[in-house]
Amino acid sequence: MVGHIDENELRTKLQREFKDKEGKIEQKDISKLLNIITEINRKRRIFTGISSPLDNLAYNMLYKQIYSRIRFERYTEDYIVSKMNDCIKHVDLIIDIIMNVAKELESDDQKQAFYNLMGNNHIIIAEVYKFKWNFFIPSINILCRKAGIQKLNDKITSEYAMVKLCELTDSGECSRLQRVFDILMKHGDDLTITDKNGIEQSNADKLGLTEDDIYSLQLITRTYRWNNIDFNKFLNDSIYNSIYIEDNEHSLNYSISNLYNTVFDMSESNGISNIESYKKKNIDKIKEYLNELMSKERMGIDNEIRESKVYNHIKNINTLILKISRIM
Repeated sequence: MVGHIDENELRTKLQREFKDKEGKIEQKDISKLLNIITEINRKRRIFTGISSPLDNLAYNMLYKQIYSRIRFERYTEDYIVSKMNDCIKHVDLIIDIIMNVAKELESDDQKQAFYNLMGNNHIIIAEVYKFKWNFFIPSINILCRKAGIQKLNDKITSEYAMVKLCELTDSGECSRLQRVFDILMKHGDDLTITDKNGIEQSNADKLGLTEDDIYSLQLITRTYRWNNIDFNKFLNDSIYNSIYIEDNEHSLNYSISNLYNTVFDMSESNGISNIESYKKKNIDKIKEYLNELMSKERMGIDNEIRESKVYNHIKNINTLILKISRIM
């Protein structure tokens, strides 16, 4: 896979959005940049030639790379174009690392299962949701209006919304929070489509989203009390670090958390001095955690949920939260 972006189109959109921009790049500027990338990608895919789970992961890692590399730097058009290419190259590198691990798996089914596992890295999409807040909320509001779902009552707090998100969906297959992150990971950029009059319309029917899905998405818009770091810690510490793998020697490993954090850390890194050393180190780490998963005797849930800011804010609202890691 080799990612590519049309630099001419990127420059045209930068000139449109930032024609009077001077000084450092602020949060509102990052939001504009992420929206520009979304627009460009809708017309011509930046990443091609990879399976769907890795494709979704690649775009969300790109958004994360942009946020990490560009914020607070001084704006110039050339700087943004250069950094955008650097971000794309780095995502190419991460996907190459993951695909190198997959090459050693015995069957296509194992490879696909591995890609699905890596593509479900909700720690990354949780951060991206916070970065793209100004993009997602209008899109979700359009879905709600089309589905006839009323606005949330002002009395519904962030804490209450998160407790509801930790409950099961109507189908009972997973928690609402997991369903939200599945939807955003796979379809976040395509929740709406632009009609011939240039008006954004709901794309829920084409995506197969139910009214219950849209209600879950609506709930996530009310979680404004917490920032991207809070979301990260909640998913990593309170959820994934509650899931352990036990091997035949009865040793406990937190392989899923370790796998997701390895990719998360790569999605944040930049300025790599030795690419081959970087690749080898991360390939070896992913192989280690994957081997733990593949050799597991059983999977279990810790009795005690590890603390995080989000968990501490909601744990006393409803005892249901004590079962959170069993439904994610």
